[in-house]
Amino acid sequence: MIIDDSGCQKDQSTKKMEALDFQFSHTEGKCVWSHCLVTAHVVADGYFFAYDFRPYFRQEYCEEHHWSLKARTTWR
Repeated sequence: MIIDDSGCQKDQSTKKMEALDFQFSHTEGKCVWSHCLVTAHVVADGYFFAYDFRPYFRQEYCEEHHWSLKARTTWR
């Protein structure tokens, strides 16, 4: 099982897209304005399967929208 997070960087002038935030980019080595997607993949016998993917939201964003943080980050 491989768990990975990927940033989808946006221009800082982008303001009307939901859930944009400063996320740490390992590629850039700093925080960038982006969406963050967490993915799960299964690798077995030379095969690679995408299992699940979920957006990552900061705790403050979840609280602002009255979402349970655990419900937004738990793999089902």
